[in-house]
Parts: sequence; C-alpha cells; structure tokens
Amino acid sequence: MARANEAYLSHTGPTDVITFHYQQATVRASAADAKDKRHICGDILICSDVAEKQAAEFRTSVAHELVRYSVHGVLHLLGFDDRTAAARAKMKKLENKLMRQLTREFNLGLSSAKAPHG
Repeated sequence: MARANEAYLSHTGPTDVITFHYQQATVRASAADAKDKRHICGDILICSDVAEKQAAEFRTSVAHELVRYSVHGVLHLLGFDDRTAAARAKMKKLENKLMRQLTREFNLGLSSAKAPHG
C-alpha cells in the first residue's frame, strides 16, 4: 500500500484506502425508463495492516474498519471528495450515516459500528 500511495498519490507511507475511478457514465435503461442510472467503474485498494492499527486506535473491530474503507471507496467512486475540510466533513457525515444503516440492516458483526471516527 505504501508503494501504491507513493506511486499514484505522491504520499509517503501506507494509507487506509486508495480509490481508482475509471469512468462514470449515465445511461438510460431503456427508452421507456426515463430514470438515469449511474454506473461506476473503478478499483478500491484497502490496507488490512492500517485497518488493524485504526481498529485499535478507534476501539472498533478490524471488520468494522474494512467495511468503513469499502464505504469510503465507493463514495469516492460516486464522486465524493475529501480534499478540503468542508468536503471531508460532508463525506465523513455520509460515511458515518451509511455505516449506521449497514450495521442496522445487515448482521455484520461489527463492534462499535455506531461510533464515528475521524
């Protein structure tokens, strides 16, 4: 992960998640269906070593961190950005909301899933 972080983002050391967004297209399902449907295409790299460290720091499970990183990556693929403080706060708020919904909806076995973290 540290090599990918340096090669693609020019950052030193490992990070939790890196998202590669390849395309985003809006297509019509059919002429009869007037609703646009979004299609996302990309890769999400997740670092389990960072997840272990973050889980200890934020008192959550490694599984919780891995699901959070997946949600974070999907949000990036949907066009969310965390480069500025305002954008980061908006994205984190939605990420926390989605984590709560996922925890309620599915038996993910995630400890402390309701606890947001920075």
